[in-house]
Amino acid sequence: MNSESTGAVIRFSSVIGTIVGLYLIAVYAFGASHGDSGILHFGRDDILPGDLAILSATLALVAYLIRTLILSVGGSAFAIISHDFRNKITASNVISAIAIWLCFAGVMLAYTPMKSMIANVRGFPLDHALAGLDRDLFGMDAWRITNPVFGSPLVMAFLQFCYTLWFLLMWCSIIFSMFLGRKVLRWRYSIAFFLCWILIGSLAAYLLASAGPCFYDLAFHDPHFSDLMDHLRRSDAVLRQISPKLGLQSLDVQNMLWNGYVNHTDEFGIGISAMPSMHVASSCLMALGAYQISKPLGRAMAVFAALIWIGSIQLGWHYAVDGIVGAAMTFAIWRMAGAITTRFILREAGGAASAAPDAEVVPVR
Repeated sequence: MNSESTGAVIRFSSVIGTIVGLYLIAVYAFGASHGDSGILHFGRDDILPGDLAILSATLALVAYLIRTLILSVGGSAFAIISHDFRNKITASNVISAIAIWLCFAGVMLAYTPMKSMIANVRGFPLDHALAGLDRDLFGMDAWRITNPVFGSPLVMAFLQFCYTLWFLLMWCSIIFSMFLGRKVLRWRYSIAFFLCWILIGSLAAYLLASAGPCFYDLAFHDPHFSDLMDHLRRSDAVLRQISPKLGLQSLDVQNMLWNGYVNHTDEFGIGISAMPSMHVASSCLMALGAYQISKPLGRAMAVFAALIWIGSIQLGWHYAVDGIVGAAMTFAIWRMAGAITTRFILREAGGAASAAPDAEVVPVR
């Protein structure tokens, strides 16, 4: 690893370490100011960094094997693996991967207690305004627009599948930033990834605290979205008649989240926050990253992001504006991550490539 590459890797690790370190300090200060100085209970009844390492390694291996099988059509899978080991298992790649993994573990461990405390501290002050904004923009509740096309039980089951697939793709995207692709893209993507969870999933979620349509009646004793929820339950019943495993899991998760909110449950993944939509935001980020790899992949991920937005409305999770704001913030963060990558990581090379074999760095756009 030459000095230029070493400097870029150190600067990258310092940048994401600073971003995530400041986030952890902010979450701790937030918890301490509201009587919970143990908000950062690393590993207590939560996913441990070791668990994240095992899960990340497993998903990385599966993703790598799928990639190798695709690339080896008409060729030799062994030759691809041998080439990768010679060119990708480098000191700079290992250091970058460790830095990304540690920061990812820190963000995920702090995000859930932060999200739970938002609802406990702020409540849901903006739901009425957001629901009204949807009606002002579309002339009616957004779900009444999506329902004629996407409201049949089988189509909703497909949207539920996309919502579930999001978890796998989100995990795979951070694994990509750890191990695969051009260095600058990996660096830019991981910086944007962490900033999205921090600025959109935590800061904006606090400032724009809301529950979403599925919790509207429970939170405000207002049946405005009862027709939507009744439609979800009827669709769930139809799907379960086809197969007991085919129901809308969103209803079960919504019940779990509300019970967690009412009972102040402290578990990984518990927390209610609708605006902005992190599902939509992270899906847009994946599309932006995919466009840097290939236009067809980028278009496919853009379609996926659109389906996630529609699903967030149709399944009762979000108002339409939640996804619009999440997408807009993601585009801004993507540009910010590009500027950070150019200004603070590639400064010695003037934005040019690192000399490592897998770099192939292009100007950040």
